[in-house]
Amino acid sequence: MRRIAFWPGLPEPQARAIATVPYQQLANIFATVSRPFWEEDKLGPGMWTNSPLGTIYPQLFGATDTEVTGLLFQARGELAMAWDRMGRDAAMASVVQTLEQLRPAAKGAVKAVHYHSWGADEYSTGAWAVFMPGQIRDLHATMAQPAGRVHFAGEHTATGARGLEAALESSERVAIEVLSA
Repeated sequence: MRRIAFWPGLPEPQARAIATVPYQQLANIFATVSRPFWEEDKLGPGMWTNSPLGTIYPQLFGATDTEVTGLLFQARGELAMAWDRMGRDAAMASVVQTLEQLRPAAKGAVKAVHYHSWGADEYSTGAWAVFMPGQIRDLHATMAQPAGRVHFAGEHTATGARGLEAALESSERVAIEVLSA
């Protein structure tokens, strides 16, 4: 919303919220696996690391509930921004190379196939709102209030949940506001 010009301008608390509430930087690399290398090194396919790999989540989309068909590498914050600075191809190559260095059994078994950065996405510039100290107290109550005919939805305006559930909660609230107007 920082890129949208409102005329007339928004009330001060809403304008301040739009200008100052930061968003979680998040980047994902999706990879396929050609063989279960984790069975060879006797470690699980998933990892929480403080390395350039970030967090690795096994993707279970096979014929059974336990078949790992891919890996999701997830970077947050500074690591996500470092991946973005590298660029898509270099970040994907770096993740595979780092995994193969840390876990030699993975050599040749992992292929990075897709990169998505929420921080670099021009329409989101981040994954979810990260309220700084005092922002919930000072801004949250007014963030979701309609400004004329403009209604505000999104996970940052919800009160009962976070993430996707919060986005759905806020969209329901806005639908009721519009229908009640």
